[in-house]
Amino acid sequence: GDIPSKGLFDTVFNWNMKIKFGEIPFKFQTGSDRTRFIGENGWIEISRSAGLASNDPNQWGKILENKGLKASDPKLLQIPLEDREPILKRTQNVNHIDDFVRSIKEGKEPSSTLRDAVRSDNISHLCDIAVRTKSIVKWDPINMKLINPTPEQSKILSRTLREPWTL
Repeated sequence: GDIPSKGLFDTVFNWNMKIKFGEIPFKFQTGSDRTRFIGENGWIEISRSAGLASNDPNQWGKILENKGLKASDPKLLQIPLEDREPILKRTQNVNHIDDFVRSIKEGKEPSSTLRDAVRSDNISHLCDIAVRTKSIVKWDPINMKLINPTPEQSKILSRTLREPWTL
């Protein structure tokens, strides 16, 4: 990733991260409003603008027509998922704000739950630490903390609070 050397912002851009979850390697790259999962047999990509669907492959063709779900090989979209928590969920609203308001009115979870958001944000924050420290970052997802962090990595995890604020 790159960090701007001048200007108002210091946000990392041009991500190109190699990540490993257990024994599963994947890449986290800069992109538009989409997520691409890259594996040894190709890639699958979904964008927010697609709408969401269930883990029923029969529904995926409908999303594919809307260009929301893509794959390097369309046959990858026909592989059934094991019996697990659905990865893709159908929602009436694509817009996150509308979906959030709907969830409050109906007393139901939004399509993107807090748990999903934390998992997603953790990836971004860990990659940010790796870029800024130019080091490998190891994460314990159970205890939600870095494993054997370097002093530079630890320093990024907190900052001095401005007076009169305290924890």
